[in-house]
Formats: sequence, structure tokens, C-alpha cells
Amino acid sequence: MAAAEDMKLFQLDVTIAFLYGILKEEIYLEQPEGHVATGQEKKLYRLQKSLYGLKQASRNWNEKFGDFLTKFGFVPSNADSCVYTLRRGGERTVVAIWVDD
Repeated sequence: MAAAEDMKLFQLDVTIAFLYGILKEEIYLEQPEGHVATGQEKKLYRLQKSLYGLKQASRNWNEKFGDFLTKFGFVPSNADSCVYTLRRGGERTVVAIWVDD
């Protein structure tokens, strides 16, 4: 096991993470106040990407980011789907994803 002085800890905060999630279903929204198109008040918006506040937003982003990590050789944990590990030589990298919504 590596000595404590050899270990490094990094933390990132992704403020627009949910905008990267891909929707698997069709979701429509009413036009928000202040952005209603004149003469088209009855039209709806169809979401192309996930938005903060949707029930599935966290899951969609987690799946997208998990796919990204596995392309680089990270392996998801059997115990927790938000933990990924990568071993190269004698080094190990652990990525833990935490969504605070």
C-alpha cells in the first residue's frame, strides 16, 4: 500500500453536468414566462438534452459519464455504480461520482 504522502486527492465540480445527459424518452415543456413566442403561444418545446430538475437527469448524466470513463479503461465497481477504478502498472486511480441535486 502506498504511503499517505504518495497519495493525491482531487475534486472537481461540474456545474452544468446535467446538460450532457442524453434523454431516452420524449419530454415536452410549455414555453417559459418571458420567452413565449408571439403568435405561437400554444406550441411546446421538445427537450433534446437533460435539464436540472428532471427526475432522470442524474441517471442520464451518470450513464453518459460512465460510458466516457469506461472508454479510457476504468472499470465500474460491483458494489457501487458511482465508483470506477483504473490500474496501470503499480498505480491505481479511483473516481467516485457524487451528484448533489
